[in-house]
Amino acid sequence: VMTAAAVPSTLVKCLYLFFDLPVVDDDEPLENGAAISDFNAQERRTLLQKVFVQLLVKLCSYPYPADELARMDDLTLLFSAITSPCPIHNIVWRKNAAEILTTISRHGLTDPVVSYIHSKGCMALCVDNMQRLTFGNPLEIVEMFVTVFCFLKDSSQVSQILMDDFRA
Repeated sequence: VMTAAAVPSTLVKCLYLFFDLPVVDDDEPLENGAAISDFNAQERRTLLQKVFVQLLVKLCSYPYPADELARMDDLTLLFSAITSPCPIHNIVWRKNAAEILTTISRHGLTDPVVSYIHSKGCMALCVDNMQRLTFGNPLEIVEMFVTVFCFLKDSSQVSQILMDDFRA
């Protein structure tokens, strides 16, 4: 039902947009001095992020969402997301994209999905993006490589084509 309604595809598009969220400002108290919520703005953002990624990871624990992401041409967004620069306050979204992609590599790599990744040049996109990075935190780059290598390891059980793409 969720894949028929394109829920995974819509959520991945949202994830990509979350890379540009502004810094969270503190809540201004209401006129009567009451709080807007039981949670402050940063806690609400963290809650959004955690629930959002849990939902996508749970969905991607099955093969159908990966098929849908490929069919809707949104799987490339995840590959782009794991190697794209983003403001430091949004790095958690890149890590979430990596977790989702790793979940897909473990549970959703069907032949059509691997063919899609190959035909779209997703491995080359990742390598190219990593080579162009100009920011200075080496740990972030290592995390990108780890995600790509885990994906390659998992995909090699289905097909060698992505490994060949990476070597090229």
